[in-house]
This record gives sequence, structure tokens and C-alpha cells, in this order.
Amino acid sequence: MVPRRQNVAAVDLRYQDQTRSLDCFGYGRSHAETVSSDEFQSRFSPDGRWITYVSDESGKPEVYAQSFPTLGKKLRISDRGGLAPAWRGDGRELFYTSPDGKLMSTEIRGGATIEAGTPKTLFSMTGAQGFAPTRDGSRFLVVLTDPSADPWPMTLVFNWPALLK
Repeated sequence: MVPRRQNVAAVDLRYQDQTRSLDCFGYGRSHAETVSSDEFQSRFSPDGRWITYVSDESGKPEVYAQSFPTLGKKLRISDRGGLAPAWRGDGRELFYTSPDGKLMSTEIRGGATIEAGTPKTLFSMTGAQGFAPTRDGSRFLVVLTDPSADPWPMTLVFNWPALLK
């Protein structure tokens, strides 16, 4: 959701080549951007002026940014692949994960156009399943998995209605 606005970014599963911005209170109004690549993991900037997303148009997943709601020229944020973009609370920094499991940071300057600094590695997130930055970007909640732990067992019960008799 965009702060102070009522938009949500969604991918129309019937038309996987379209990323839509839906006005939640506009009773069906939407903007569709047709693309020839897969786009996913859309995130609005805290002020709602920019949208970041992951696209495989370069042949591998990369993080991009564009103005919103009028989509302008797209800017590639990641330089060696990227997933899971997340904004710092003031919109001046963007975090994402690299293909080799590192958390990356890029300074963002937004005026009439958006500009990005050089991506920097913050730390390794090998084994992590996701992350969330604090509003000031000084700390991160990281979901880790224990590779040595046994997976939870799953029990399937067939014909369970017969057991109720």
C-alpha cells in the first residue's frame, strides 16, 4: 500500500505480462503496464512517488525503480542481480538481497527523477528466508533457518470422515 494513498501493486495472474496499480477505493480503476518479462516483488516508496520491483528482463532478476503514478524511465538499482527490495522509512535508502545471499544497500536520491548510488554489501544472509529493515535502516529482522533441523513431520489422514462415525 502507498502511504496516504489507497493504491496497491498487483500482478494480474490471468495476464502475467501486466503489473497493475489498483486504486482500492476507485471501484475498479487501474493502470496497467504491459511488459515482456516477469515482474514481481513490487514495493512503493514511503512517500508513494516511486515503485521498486524485480524484473528478469536482463536475463536474471534485477531490482528496478520507476516514478509513480506516472511511470517514467526505469532505473536499474542492482548491479549483479537482486531480489526482495525494501525501503528505509525516509525513502533515502533501498535494501535488497543479492543472488549470493548478501544484504545490499543503495543510497537513493529522489527529486524530479530518481538516482541511485553504488550498491554496498552490508552483511551475509546465507540461510535467511527474508528480512525487514527498521524505519531508520540501522537494524534488520532476519528470518533464519536451521539447516541441521529436521523438517516438521506431515501426517496425511485419508478418508477422515469415516473416523468420525
